[in-house]
Amino acid sequence: MTHVNPCEDRVETTKGTVFVSRAGHPWVQHKTQEQAPHPVLCWWNILWTAIRPLREAVAGRWPDVRRTDRYEHPGPNTTNETNMTQQEEENKELMRRFQEEVFAAGNVDAIDEFLTEDFVQHYPKGRVLNGLAEFREEVGSELAAFPDLSPTIHEVVAEDDLVVVRLVVRGTHEGEFMGHAATGKEFGIDEMHMARIEDGKLVEQWSQADLVGMLEQIGVV
Repeated sequence: MTHVNPCEDRVETTKGTVFVSRAGHPWVQHKTQEQAPHPVLCWWNILWTAIRPLREAVAGRWPDVRRTDRYEHPGPNTTNETNMTQQEEENKELMRRFQEEVFAAGNVDAIDEFLTEDFVQHYPKGRVLNGLAEFREEVGSELAAFPDLSPTIHEVVAEDDLVVVRLVVRGTHEGEFMGHAATGKEFGIDEMHMARIEDGKLVEQWSQADLVGMLEQIGVV
């Protein structure tokens, strides 16, 4: 049977008849008679060649567009992430210094370096201290009752403008505390504080401490 395909040119060679697609697409050139391209494939290549001017016009209109662009994710903004990570590390270091230079060092005057004037301190059951002066008075009474107060930081975590610190606080009851005279007994309790930081200072803090455990250990309950 004679092979007939209107989309091909017949070329006689010493090895037989070769069919060459008129579309000229490289993957259907130089086929032997036994491997002659399917008419559908041939018509597709003719169509592909016919729209070549349109394809070149599109490429000239948007030269930077690549087919893979529509599937590629632009990726993270590494500059913003770097800046945020740096700020979070600075906030964590500020929280460490606050515990060390105020409570561990027993230095009430150092509070001004770490807190804003309108600082707000939140305690359980809705107890709130408003302003730097009220918080300074609170810390002063704690340090007077436990002059050897020693915080040991176990973990500090930061995200955006928030910092959380988990620590163990130890001390000896050597002064009046909550109306109870000194007992000379030691205590060690878990504490956790979350602070919001703006412009390098704490503006608000939420605190949780095992107060009942401390009162039990110093023997007043």
